[in-house]
Amino acid sequence: MIFIGVAIGFLLLAIKWVRLMGDDVRYPRSVYPKVKEKKTEPAFIPDENERRKEAKQFVKRLDELGYFKWTAPEDLKKVKTHIAKYYAEEQTFYTLSDENNASLDYRVYYLDPETIYHGGAKSEFLRLGRTLEKLGFVVDRIEQTLTEQNTYTLYVNDLEFDLTPSPYNSPDVDFVDFINVILQKELKVEERLYAIEGDYSYEVIFLDQKLYQFFRQSNLNNKSKPFLLEGY
Repeated sequence: MIFIGVAIGFLLLAIKWVRLMGDDVRYPRSVYPKVKEKKTEPAFIPDENERRKEAKQFVKRLDELGYFKWTAPEDLKKVKTHIAKYYAEEQTFYTLSDENNASLDYRVYYLDPETIYHGGAKSEFLRLGRTLEKLGFVVDRIEQTLTEQNTYTLYVNDLEFDLTPSPYNSPDVDFVDFINVILQKELKVEERLYAIEGDYSYEVIFLDQKLYQFFRQSNLNNKSKPFLLEGY
């Protein structure tokens, strides 16, 4: 009986020792077999295909509304591809320009208020004039006067327009107004000159009412939606 009691005692002590030392006998992490991490593919964008389809529809609708009517046939495919690419990737509107920063669709121009302020109204008008020519406007005479206060009078044919900078009205606003006067009263066309917001300045874009409404109602981000420049 004594022998049996001693054996049971040793057995209980052994069980207790295993319980106490159990944490210490676990394998350290360093001896665990290493599992190779699987390379994860970039996350799938659920709406990527839908965005591409939407971009194609966007360009198709532009075409139906006459957006590309001034684009040269040899440039048409690459301009459409460029617009669709940026719509699909960023929901932004970017057309394609040549090495002189003139858009190949004859619609979009970068407008720098500082250039106009420092005597560039005439040169800026001539840049935009390539589109006005498409609308039937012929420049027979263009002159400007500029005072030391950077106050302009711009003469185009029989038209004259004053560009007077002030703390409340930038000369670029007057410049856009001048172009719109020509479009509305001289040419009597539906096209107007609108602005598209940029990072440091903005671009201007020639659109008729149908195109303007289409841009405004599209899924483009707000910076790519045109708006009318208005002075105070």
